[in-house]
Amino acid sequence: MQGRDGQLRHIVKLTAIAGFAWVLAACGGGAEAPAAQAPPPAVEAAAVRAASAETLITATGALARQREAQLAFRVPGVITSLTVDEGDVVRAGQVIAQLDPTAVEAGRQQAKAALDRARRDLERDQALFDKGFVSRQRIDDRRTALEAAEAAYAAAAFDRRWATLSAPSAGVVLARAVAAGQVVQPGQTVVTIADAGSPFVLRVPVPDRQATRIAQGASAQVEVADQTLPGRVILIGGASAAGAGTVDVEIEIAAAPGLRSGQVGQAQITAAPPATADG
Repeated sequence: MQGRDGQLRHIVKLTAIAGFAWVLAACGGGAEAPAAQAPPPAVEAAAVRAASAETLITATGALARQREAQLAFRVPGVITSLTVDEGDVVRAGQVIAQLDPTAVEAGRQQAKAALDRARRDLERDQALFDKGFVSRQRIDDRRTALEAAEAAYAAAAFDRRWATLSAPSAGVVLARAVAAGQVVQPGQTVVTIADAGSPFVLRVPVPDRQATRIAQGASAQVEVADQTLPGRVILIGGASAAGAGTVDVEIEIAAAPGLRSGQVGQAQITAAPPATADG
């Protein structure tokens, strides 16, 4: 019995060994293992944007003549004549407004009286100085006062011309700030006149970070008065507006019918692409 059992165990062992060998053969035993695949090449990702989004800056502003003058008197007075209104066309040298000449003449007379008094004071003190009764400093002060009085009288002598306000060039009256009979002070705006010979410009505020990408002479397209006109940048502000973070950019546009100062326009300005993160 034991002999038969030993034979059976021997047969089972051989059978198991044969089966294991068959499994190895089925799995490719004896064949070379496939070579490891090479890693894929490195790829750098980059965002893709439309070129126009990179190079166009859009801004909105007001249309104006490049040269617009705010006219004012140099002396105070009452306006006796004001001959223009908004929208009027004027010629160079045309009289716009006049002051009451009596007030101007009164100022001239006061300056003349002050001059005469300064001369008398110097002559009197000079005689006292020659006798040793006043100091050299007193004489110097009198001479300084006389020079100031002479300058004031010279200015008053021109006041007669300053009492008349004339157009510096041919143009259009954009605004009238006062009326006849009103008292005005020196430097107070009476009328604003646009020079008809100057081109139209669109003045737009641009965020200061974008303004650094704009170059003088850059091209632009301006939409105003239901038309699209070519333009170019002629001025970039040298400083950012306080508290606004914007820089004023001035765009000269081609002449076209229907343009008026004060109209609102939108510009698309060609600019350099923004700097990338890696410089």
